[in-house]
Amino acid sequence: TVPTPLQVLWGEGGREFVGDFCQTKILPSDLSEERLEALGLDTCYTDPSVKKPKNWCQFLRRLHSTGVVEFVVDDAAEMVGVFFVRKKNGDLRMVVDCRRSNAHFAPPAGVQLCSGSALSQLELGPNDTLFCAQCDIQTAFYHMELPLELRKFFGLEGGTAADLGVTHIGGKAVKPSTWIRPRLRVIPMGWTWALYL
Repeated sequence: TVPTPLQVLWGEGGREFVGDFCQTKILPSDLSEERLEALGLDTCYTDPSVKKPKNWCQFLRRLHSTGVVEFVVDDAAEMVGVFFVRKKNGDLRMVVDCRRSNAHFAPPAGVQLCSGSALSQLELGPNDTLFCAQCDIQTAFYHMELPLELRKFFGLEGGTAADLGVTHIGGKAVKPSTWIRPRLRVIPMGWTWALYL
């Protein structure tokens, strides 16, 4: 699957919105360092069962095949962790521990969602008609492409090119021993700006 770029989802003015977002929501390094120090967290949490080397490389290969991660050789500015929670239907939902990444961004804008209480207060006149619709987009966050400028804040532990089945990066051949650094290519559930976007 190919995630949909934010500028396309945003519609008219999408490119300008994404450019402005990337320029104004990333905090200066001194402020993000201050926030990281206050956070007091050296590493984000990753589920121990997936963290075993063999499982981890298989997991990364799968994420890469679905377009969730991309493989690069550059160091990440920040690392995230991954864990899972069970959904009502028994499936697993992947959640990304972005606590350290969140320290690099301005606090998110508020999002106003309709509550049950708000729905109970709707009033219609005698000639009014109420139309309702419902939509549930499965794994919505993971279908939206994270802008390239932000991906450096969402790195994952890597592996060798041989372990990850990688022979080329950016059109250039890599040696089997080259250390590959995965990073998220999609908006993760766990990033404070995800719901807003």
